[in-house]
Amino acid sequence: MEVLLPLYGEREAAVMARYLFLDLFDGRSDLNASEQVILENAADRLLRHEPLQYITGKAYFRDLVLYVAPGVLIPRPETEELVDLVLTYVQKHQISHILDVGTGSGCIALALKKELPEVEITAIDKSEAALEIARRNARTLDLNIELMPCDFLSSESRLTLPAVDLIVSNPPYIGTDEAQTLSPNVLEYEPAMALFAEGDPLVFYKAIAAYAALHHTPVFCEINERLAQEARNCFLKADYDQVVVHKDLQGKDRMLVAL
Repeated sequence: MEVLLPLYGEREAAVMARYLFLDLFDGRSDLNASEQVILENAADRLLRHEPLQYITGKAYFRDLVLYVAPGVLIPRPETEELVDLVLTYVQKHQISHILDVGTGSGCIALALKKELPEVEITAIDKSEAALEIARRNARTLDLNIELMPCDFLSSESRLTLPAVDLIVSNPPYIGTDEAQTLSPNVLEYEPAMALFAEGDPLVFYKAIAAYAALHHTPVFCEINERLAQEARNCFLKADYDQVVVHKDLQGKDRMLVAL
């Protein structure tokens, strides 16, 4: 896959080539003529900055293999760290029902369900395309979660939600003024609805804080590293006593826990 070297460099090109062969051809390198055409087409798409996961239709999240398509964000490693925070908390507290706000591919909800089979999990999204992808992943993985359409920013839509013991979310949190900071593979291919908040990059944190505060429900969120204190303030203003920002493995402020 030398054609990828000028754009991606030796290390990243090697990783991409490995996953192309693994995910498209079960790791085989002895390709027939039609498979060679598929490989060449995949390389062309990579050269146009299309994400590898959309080309192969596969994304790896913890120990899950998920189907992904342009209707959902590609799961990130830092979101795995968010799941770890939730699991650590649940081990020490009695939790019977979790709500995942903005589920996308279902990665958070499904990872939690696999580790917490006795916990009921409701996952919501405004996008029907995202919900269909999450349903497909739930069926493939044989994990029973409830998937519901819901525009969480609508107070009327929130009335349809069940009572829960914990809320987790990786909501849209990028301001439109940050668009130029995104790489082409993200900006040109991943769904804008899942990336950009509507006018205010804190809008989802304000809505989650207001909703969760009604019953002082614990909240675990992924956050914009540039707006960590602002996101924290949303929960402090909603009368949460303990609002802690956690750094990811790269040392960035990427997760928030409100208790």
